[in-house]
Amino acid sequence: MKTKAIEIARALNLSKATVSLALNNKPGVSEQTRQQIFNYMDSLNERNDAPVKKSIKLVNYNKLNQQLVHTNALLMSTIKGIESVAKANSFPVEIIYFSPDTDSSRDLLANCNAENTAGIILMATDMKESDFDNFRKIRRPMIIYDNFFHSLTIDQVTINNDLAVYYALRHCIDCGHRKIMYLSRNNPIFNMAERSHAARKYQEYFSQSVDKIECFAAGTTIEDISSNVVTLLSKEPQAATVFVCESYLVTMGFLNALSELHLHVPDDYSVISIDSTDLYMIPGLGCGLTYIEIPHETRGILTMRKLIERIEHPEMAFSHIEVSPRLIIRDSVKKL
Repeated sequence: MKTKAIEIARALNLSKATVSLALNNKPGVSEQTRQQIFNYMDSLNERNDAPVKKSIKLVNYNKLNQQLVHTNALLMSTIKGIESVAKANSFPVEIIYFSPDTDSSRDLLANCNAENTAGIILMATDMKESDFDNFRKIRRPMIIYDNFFHSLTIDQVTINNDLAVYYALRHCIDCGHRKIMYLSRNNPIFNMAERSHAARKYQEYFSQSVDKIECFAAGTTIEDISSNVVTLLSKEPQAATVFVCESYLVTMGFLNALSELHLHVPDDYSVISIDSTDLYMIPGLGCGLTYIEIPHETRGILTMRKLIERIEHPEMAFSHIEVSPRLIIRDSVKKL
């Protein structure tokens, strides 16, 4: 874009007439002022010719309160992994929070397809496959994080939820428990649905090793879960000796219920959590929590590496990366 004389004059604190004389090679301008104007013009040309600095757009799709998601320690761990690889490869990361109920899909598409976009990580934890319609017009390299859509030909990164449930149940059985209750969260998102499906599958698989593995839909919010567990244990105190909690939110609700009933882990009931957050966020836990670790930071690292690979080799075959969890044994599952 051609820079007008008046714009140069304002920038250099000169008169428009002085700038015009210099640009048209007319007399009446000192050599020092003339050189000042041409140096400024050269700097503008260099700035305009410089390549656009491209960034990674990290789109966090959520239907919940954005501030709650932003302060989520698990999400921050993932972002840490993504940013470490991005920084090592000279990519700045721009985080975009998108809620379909309040934000403009058109603005999101314009941002994602902008010239300064190198690639996109779609954090799709809260998405259904039909929700992806908002993103079909994106033309930049993209990878889906924390969800799997069977109909899409695109790179996707998930956790092995089946293995997470297996590790939790196997540990309970190895510790001698024969009455196990799996507490699920009433949430249809991908991870919870996969874990609940695995729990039902392993009811049959472990049927010869236990008296029962019962699945109980505990609720959606921490408050609901706590209330429903209080009701359950008040009516059936012998329902189980150990509880497998589907997520850290279920764990928090379960521990709130025990506190209300003046019960303790692991003396009264044992508990194991699938996924966890910092222990200071879990009230009423008087011992170390045994849990299935979901390696969020590692998944962030692998996701960013795969996106860079896609940017550099757009023709390569698409892949599904499934990251394995691991069992962290502490004190909350008592040996019987």
